[in-house]
Amino acid sequence: MATVLQTARLLLRRFEPGDSEHLHAITGDPDVMRFVGDLKPFSPQRTRTMIADAMAHYEQRGFGEYAIICKATGELIGFEVLGTSFDPHNHASMRVAAKAGFQFARTGLDEHGLPTVYYEQRRPEGTP
Repeated sequence: MATVLQTARLLLRRFEPGDSEHLHAITGDPDVMRFVGDLKPFSPQRTRTMIADAMAHYEQRGFGEYAIICKATGELIGFEVLGTSFDPHNHASMRVAAKAGFQFARTGLDEHGLPTVYYEQRRPEGTP
């Protein structure tokens, strides 16, 4: 288990293939998903694809979506992204990301070979 960030009550870790059933309890719930993305619940396959994409992004980009775990129960209770990417000409979105606490990480090519600027949220020095 690759822990990314911890608080007193929560743990963020990389997704694992066995997370799909627990994650789908969240992503398949219309009451939850009405606030996310295209506002529609995910199919079980779309949830599995989300996990596979996140795992690939860890390797390709150095960040992705992460599982939020309740430390007291060990239960997967949500998901979060700690990084984002932009077209290099999208200066307005990069300013918004900086105001939201994201920091420039690197430039590179995305999965389609297009130039991309990557931002991530970093832990303050000395935090677990």
